[in-house]
Amino acid sequence: DKVSEFFADVSRTAGTAGKLGGEVVNISEGWVKAWDGLFPSETLRKNIDALTEGDYLLGKGFTKSDLNGFATYVDNAFPGTKSTLTSWINSSSGFNLIHTDDQIQAIMLRAKSLDLSPKEIDDLLFTSCRVNKQIPAANLMQQMDNWVNVVKDRGYPYLFSSVSEYDQFGIVLKNLADDFNIPGNKFNMQGSSLRNSNVGEIGDLDIAYRVDEATFNSLVSRFHDATTNPTTKNNIIEESLKGKISSYNMFIDIQTNGSFKGRFFTEFQNVFGSEYQTYFNKPSSFDIQITIIKDGAPLDVSPYLKFN
Repeated sequence: DKVSEFFADVSRTAGTAGKLGGEVVNISEGWVKAWDGLFPSETLRKNIDALTEGDYLLGKGFTKSDLNGFATYVDNAFPGTKSTLTSWINSSSGFNLIHTDDQIQAIMLRAKSLDLSPKEIDDLLFTSCRVNKQIPAANLMQQMDNWVNVVKDRGYPYLFSSVSEYDQFGIVLKNLADDFNIPGNKFNMQGSSLRNSNVGEIGDLDIAYRVDEATFNSLVSRFHDATTNPTTKNNIIEESLKGKISSYNMFIDIQTNGSFKGRFFTEFQNVFGSEYQTYFNKPSSFDIQITIIKDGAPLDVSPYLKFN
């Protein structure tokens, strides 16, 4: 198997010493005791990606007992995680499975070490498989680290410089929510700004207004009645079937001009002193997408960072 081949290849490299999994490896003697007992799991003991990840986690201060717990979780959860991922991909356009089983297990080890929830794990794996925005396994694990140890810890996404700046952005949203007579405490940031430290790769800001099914249906009816434009009415119905309402389809009433999105950009410029592309030093293709999302809909993809 892959592990035997790996150790055989290493053992043929004479005169070399190293340290893996806390065990000194003297390759010149023709034997390797790397990662011995690193996992109780028979499956993970045959997985080079998982073994490599286990060694990385040991270097981060986790104990072998910690790794045993992570491995037990992966052993139990992997079949369901893989099934959920493949089912989701097969029912979605623009997604392909890009990770091997070994890579998924290694990703799950990293995720468990970061105390990510099962939903976050499922959602991040799915997100990484988008055809035009693929995230390889190593990059995905780094983005998980970024989310937990940087963004979640400090309380604001990449592209922002402080909590106060992020809060000010949230105030713009909440003030508009008051104008549109919707609760202002349901806005969350989602997407790459929570994970990707390379700000040049962040192509937009994704803001999710998350609601339950009853609230969602009520809002669909309300915004549908707040416009006389047949095309817009039809767009609202079509979007609702996907569990979302875009901010450009949100209106106060028939007598009041301007969608939520149009009013947001005007208010943003009033508060921050420039257009959003200029403020965030982004090209004209950069967008701020604000969407009402029904719980459990395809766009209900974690992680999320609430606005205070």
